[in-house]
Amino acid sequence: NDDLLQQPAINLALESCATLKNISIWRPCDIVEAIVSVQQAMLSGNVIIIADAFSPSKYHRDIDDMERMITGGYCLFDSQDANSKYNKVAPLIFLAQGTEIASAINYAKEYDGHAQVWSLPSPSRFFNSIEPKQFANVERAVVCHGLYWKLCAHHIGTDKTITLDEFTTT
Repeated sequence: NDDLLQQPAINLALESCATLKNISIWRPCDIVEAIVSVQQAMLSGNVIIIADAFSPSKYHRDIDDMERMITGGYCLFDSQDANSKYNKVAPLIFLAQGTEIASAINYAKEYDGHAQVWSLPSPSRFFNSIEPKQFANVERAVVCHGLYWKLCAHHIGTDKTITLDEFTTT
């Protein structure tokens, strides 16, 4: 299975790049995010793109999503109303990137309640650009990649932030 070999390599790349200062790390989930990642690299020059096995775009996005994608993160899926996904943040959010997006959407669909999946192709850029109150009403934030738990918990709250492993065992 390629995933068994691929994930440790992705973890090593993310850990190594996270120590670099003034560098924006992008890990796209599909070709659309990859294009935005390359665009940001060309504009700023301070971008590292970690492109693992992403697929052709299978997610619907509108112009608002594209504008928000440039900030490093955006709401990709809302289990209740795709048209109002930016009006209110759901009580349960999944924060994912790269290949974790598909499983995060599956968990959000299975959840009995209002859930959203936020794609974070560049978590550090995203959390540097948001208003702290944006996630004030979140009851639980599930971080799908453990390396970003500390960053997410810092901005959302350690009491609200858990890993995907913790979510699936509760």
